[in-house]
Amino acid sequence: MDRSLAVLINSLGVGGAERQVSYLCPELVARGWRVRVHTLLPAATFAEPLRASGVEVEVAGPGRVGTARAIAHFGKTLRRERPTFLVSFLHHADIVARAFGKAAGVPVVLTSERASGPRGAIRAGIRKATRWLDDGVVSNSRCSRDALLASGVARRGHAWTVWNAIDLSRFDVEVDRASVRASLGATPDTVLWLAVGNIYWAKNYPLMVSAFADMADSHPEAMLRIAGRQQEDVDALLSIRPDLWRAGRMAMLGPRSDVPELLAAADGVVMSSDQEGLPNALQEALAARRPVVATAVGGVVEIVPSEAGRLVPRRSKEALTAALADVSEMSREARTAMGEHGRAAVEARFSLQAIVDDWEALLAERYADWEARRARR
Repeated sequence: MDRSLAVLINSLGVGGAERQVSYLCPELVARGWRVRVHTLLPAATFAEPLRASGVEVEVAGPGRVGTARAIAHFGKTLRRERPTFLVSFLHHADIVARAFGKAAGVPVVLTSERASGPRGAIRAGIRKATRWLDDGVVSNSRCSRDALLASGVARRGHAWTVWNAIDLSRFDVEVDRASVRASLGATPDTVLWLAVGNIYWAKNYPLMVSAFADMADSHPEAMLRIAGRQQEDVDALLSIRPDLWRAGRMAMLGPRSDVPELLAAADGVVMSSDQEGLPNALQEALAARRPVVATAVGGVVEIVPSEAGRLVPRRSKEALTAALADVSEMSREARTAMGEHGRAAVEARFSLQAIVDDWEALLAERYADWEARRARR
């Protein structure tokens, strides 16, 4: 089996799927794979680190013309090189991979769905109509896989789960914690809550901000910092308790490349999503030994042990407020103990080496299936 892999993804900007590509591809190269990553959009935060690790990277140019040219170039490259495997991440890349993969003669084409289902009826319809054009769908959580099968977005016998990997070494950094906290406006006595994730509908930041605001008056030591790209208008967020925004109790940090340092400075991590696959942000929080408060959606329940945090029902502001207050009132020692439980959980289940082993096993299995089908023709 020729270990050549093409990866197609919307972009290499900051995001969960993009982070996974940045983890997985260098490890595959280190194991002797030839990997080429293509993007449909120009965002390229992870492009240079990937190139430095030996991954070939093709980044799209700006605008619609750049995307059109990137798609055409991707198709030509597939036909010319015909890699053994094509794996795509995110909806638009999945559809392009289905359109070009089998037509170019790629033996194994795998797409992905990293939440409990595509957003909206149109996307779901497109995925159902094109699901015959790949060899199956890879989800990053068991509950997401089950939801895809139940909805018909994935075919029976053609859906698999490979959990997200976490590079634990990124979260064993030496940090001047007091200095980072001071840069965020926190004092030694502050209980600093951190949220990491792009600002868009699925993350339900209005719920988080409302819940934090409800406990803020009775917990004057608490602060909230949100790190992530603004993909939607934030006026609605800023209209929730504007006095807390003005006072610096709540603040948006924008996209950050220093998440390990931010986590080291935080006292806890909060997530209020309506929909998730297997959130990188919570895996990273656990790897950084931080207690977690999150809504129990998607793969969240698969990665956060009860000893490492508090999980609350989806869209329950009262429960989220109570959980934030509960952890805020804990002693530092109690929060540290929760963090150690979380770190042990990710070490046992989500190490980069273990997850790349799972990817290699899945690819080998799918290639063997392709060979068997070819032999029967």
